[in-house]
Amino acid sequence: MRKGDNITMSFTENFRKVLKRRTRNAKYFFQWLFTEKIRGLDFTMKKITGLEKTEEYSEHGYNGYAKSPEEVVRKALEIMNPGPEDSFIDVGCGKGITMREAAKFPFRRIAGIEFDEGIYNITVRNFRRLGLQERVKVFNCRAEDFEHYGDYNVFYFFNPFGGETRRIVLEKIFEAVRNTTEHNRTQQNNTGLSGYSTTAEKAA
Repeated sequence: MRKGDNITMSFTENFRKVLKRRTRNAKYFFQWLFTEKIRGLDFTMKKITGLEKTEEYSEHGYNGYAKSPEEVVRKALEIMNPGPEDSFIDVGCGKGITMREAAKFPFRRIAGIEFDEGIYNITVRNFRRLGLQERVKVFNCRAEDFEHYGDYNVFYFFNPFGGETRRIVLEKIFEAVRNTTEHNRTQQNNTGLSGYSTTAEKAA
């Protein structure tokens, strides 16, 4: 392959990526304009806040806001087929599009964690507008500081952060799941019933 062929392929690949990104952005803009804005909602538009420019933001490996494709989330949840014994949490929930889709399924509990206060406020407003503020809980805190992972058994991530923060959060989730499993086994052995109670609502 000649050098000129490599340059042509590189240009073509870059052009396709740019075209794909701009097509997606145009789709999101019209989705926001015609299906969300008139209802006082905003799940779609990219939100840049001052927090993203701080040293703390970069130090913890947080990534900027990007909406999960709701059709992909919906399909994944359909395959999962959750029941009322399941609880869902979106770690780095952004404006809440994933939780909105989760609310269409019979989860016992639905929650999200969002560190950016500006985006958190938009998320809370979205669910108030939809009348889902009692069904969907949103926590404004760092994912590594959240202490109630044991109350959930379905965890959703859409590249919210990386590096050390990801390691800490995953370790907390694994530990919480182990503790919850051991607790349930103990309760079942003692009474024949689970008896595990949630504390997430108290922390909301």
